[in-house]
Amino acid sequence: MALRSPVSAPGRTGRQFRIGVAITACAWLAAGCMEHPVRSEILLIAPELCALRDTTDGGTDDAGGLSYMFCIPDNALSRSQVARIDPSVRFDESPQGARICGSRRVLCVGSTRQPAFKAVLNRLAKLSYVHAITLYP
Repeated sequence: MALRSPVSAPGRTGRQFRIGVAITACAWLAAGCMEHPVRSEILLIAPELCALRDTTDGGTDDAGGLSYMFCIPDNALSRSQVARIDPSVRFDESPQGARICGSRRVLCVGSTRQPAFKAVLNRLAKLSYVHAITLYP
C-alpha cells in the first residue's frame, strides 16, 4: 500500500497544506511570546499581545493598555495561583464568562497596563491549565 503525502491528499491543494503548516509553525513559535515554547502542546497567545512593547514605567506603549482573557478551572487553588502571578486579573463569573469558558471553568481578564506584562503572560503560559490567552473583546 503506497502512502500519500499530505500535499497529494484528496481535496487538499499544495497551497492549503503550506498555509496549514505556516499557521501551525506561527502558533508554535508564538507560544508564550518566547523563542522557545514553554510546553510541548501548542499554547496560543494573541500575536497582538506579543507584538506590544513593555514600557519603562510599567505597562505598554499603548496608552490605555489592552485587556486579555483566558480560562482556568473554577477552584480556589487555580484562582490563587493566577492571582499571585497576575495582580491585574479579575475573575468574570457572569453569564458571558460561562458561555466563553463553560460551566467548570472561570473567565480571567487581565491587563497589559502593569509592569513587565510580558513576563506575566509568560508565567501564565507555564500553567498547565491555561490553553490560550486572547484579546478581551
